[in-house]
Amino acid sequence: MSAADHRIGRVRVLGGAQNGKYPAGNSLWVEGTERSAVIDPSLSLLERREELAGRADMVLLSHAHEDHTAGLGLFANAPVHVHHQDLVGLSGIDGLMQIYGYSGELAERTRAWVLEQFAQVPRPDAVGFEDGACFELGGSTVRVFHAPGHTRGHIAYHFPDSRI
Repeated sequence: MSAADHRIGRVRVLGGAQNGKYPAGNSLWVEGTERSAVIDPSLSLLERREELAGRADMVLLSHAHEDHTAGLGLFANAPVHVHHQDLVGLSGIDGLMQIYGYSGELAERTRAWVLEQFAQVPRPDAVGFEDGACFELGGSTVRVFHAPGHTRGHIAYHFPDSRI
């Protein structure tokens, strides 16, 4: 466990550079007895490639923004789940621009910046979920709650099996 990491029950916070300040971001690792999930694989996880690559059984996203998806390439074989209203943001860079509501010159500049700064990997195979979806990992549950505002599909997580 990295010095910036800490654990809350079965949830491990994978601390990003500068305490998770953008663009680094913090990610979560949830370990069950049957499966594990990484939540919001950030840019910081790329520095931990040897430790984490390919280990997650699934990826869960709170929303489709570049700082929450930059580490998706580390988990190429894991299914990716995101609220159905943000699903288009994982189809590729044009879908991400659609999530942002950008077009024209602004979209072109932002596309170039995102592709240069973040390791964006399109995941057109991502699966959408609805409010209240539960992911069972074996003795550890991840429940999602739709919390739109930051994006249309932004969600919050609840870990009913984890205790502080």
